[in-house]
Amino acid sequence: MMNIQKFVAQRKKLGLTQVTLCQGICTQATLSKFERGSQLPSLAILTQLCARLGLGLDDLDDGEILTLRTIKARLAEIEENLMVEDFPKVKQLLKKIDVSQIKTKEEVLRYYLLEGMTNVLTNQPLGRVTASFNPILKALDTNNLSLYVYLAYLGEGIFYMRHDASRQAHFFFHKVERFFNKLPKKIGGELTYAYLTMAYFLAEYHSLMADFEESNRLIKLALAKCASSHRTYYLPRLKLLEAENNLNLKKDNQVILEALEDARAFARLNNNNAVQLQVAALLRSYQRLVLD
Repeated sequence: MMNIQKFVAQRKKLGLTQVTLCQGICTQATLSKFERGSQLPSLAILTQLCARLGLGLDDLDDGEILTLRTIKARLAEIEENLMVEDFPKVKQLLKKIDVSQIKTKEEVLRYYLLEGMTNVLTNQPLGRVTASFNPILKALDTNNLSLYVYLAYLGEGIFYMRHDASRQAHFFFHKVERFFNKLPKKIGGELTYAYLTMAYFLAEYHSLMADFEESNRLIKLALAKCASSHRTYYLPRLKLLEAENNLNLKKDNQVILEALEDARAFARLNNNNAVQLQVAALLRSYQRLVLD
């Protein structure tokens, strides 16, 4: 169950009115219904409200058996922190989830996917990566869960790409790309994370293979999905990759600088320190190149 009183107490402690807290996130009516306990907002809204109060969704747990909605909320919070590359926070949140308490097959696979992607992106050894992805790959024949299988393939592709094993990386990325190209255009809801994750890392893969035009095509698809779903977490990395592609394609200076400035602005908005540092370094080297 969710400790709503703790949420209200934190808002009052910070001296925030309902109007101030919900500004730019939701209506006051939505917040008021939540604080009265009559209706929970969507996971995306609740996560943003908690973040504004300096709370995580985990902080509102009162220690009772986790409900499916609470588990979904926690996993959504992990996804968002993974997208902005806040790996210490992701690891902290993963440790707070006891996978044995998760009773639905899909959320179990979602947990192992997030654990596996975290292991890949923090350069853990292959044994730890495969230990996370194996429960997903064993569910290969489970109805309606093939999406998680292809996300696990994506994770393995990223692992091999980062270890310069191009043949193995190509094997997995090729599988993922064929699946991605068959996804419906109007995919939404919780599947948005999967779509954006596939689009971004496929774009990164094509960029590393020097196929910058295809990489930019995938970036445009992802940017359109970010706009239609109001998800901003991937925007910093997408715009940074677009700038790097345009630099390699020798596009006009203005086009490159606009992408870099967009990446920096979105990184600030989403507290993505990793991208902010990368943009600053790329701007310095690019400006030296232009001046020379």
